[in-house]
Amino acid sequence: MLTGKQMQDYIDKFMDIYRKDKNSRYRSYDHVHCVYLKNRQDNSPATLDYVALHLFAFLGSWGMLCRGAFLLQKDYRFLVPVVEILNKPKYDGLCDIVLMDENLDKTWYKTTVMELIRELKDYFKSQTYFKIQKDKNSNAANNVSYSVKDVHDTVIGKILLATFGCIPAYDKYVVAGMKTEGLCGTLGKRSLSDLVDYSRTHASIVKQIMTSVNADVQRESGCSTLIYPVAKILDMLFWEYGYDIL
Repeated sequence: MLTGKQMQDYIDKFMDIYRKDKNSRYRSYDHVHCVYLKNRQDNSPATLDYVALHLFAFLGSWGMLCRGAFLLQKDYRFLVPVVEILNKPKYDGLCDIVLMDENLDKTWYKTTVMELIRELKDYFKSQTYFKIQKDKNSNAANNVSYSVKDVHDTVIGKILLATFGCIPAYDKYVVAGMKTEGLCGTLGKRSLSDLVDYSRTHASIVKQIMTSVNADVQRESGCSTLIYPVAKILDMLFWEYGYDIL
């Protein structure tokens, strides 16, 4: 298990890149998170369009528009219904959630996140997630079938990180770091439970890191209301740790 000093060192490594390059993709989180939380209560077409554009840009900066990714075939307005789902009042409590808070109802957190994930997956699957399968044992003309694929954890993770800041991104580096620290790396109730437990176990150092990081990002971004929540701090930590060990 990482020591407090090691955790701080990995965060410092992330923030060093963040500070040195004012146009780094490390800052794309700042833009989308501020825009999303500021406009969360506004479901007008123009605002939904604006937020979707920011979310699309964030996802692009972190590899979700690369070759083979389904979003590569879509324009940013494809994400407007995603923003509408995220804006539902029942998900208000996920905004910048404090995972190490002892008063947090872990069951509520797990259930709510999983409900939101199901809604997002249902939308994606209804629009674009399919693959062609051919029955090799049949010569019939109709031997082609279509089956729904699951939506990768990384896509969901990056969306929920960028907007609510309620879970890490679940990309390969984050997952590697999580697994090495003994957390479940598959997005689901077990992993969400592990995130809460890990945050509470390391509450002291996480709070210390958050204080320092948030002072930096507010100064650098010019957004005095910008807060990196616990899940964002864990995402930075596990990403740098995973990158180091892979």
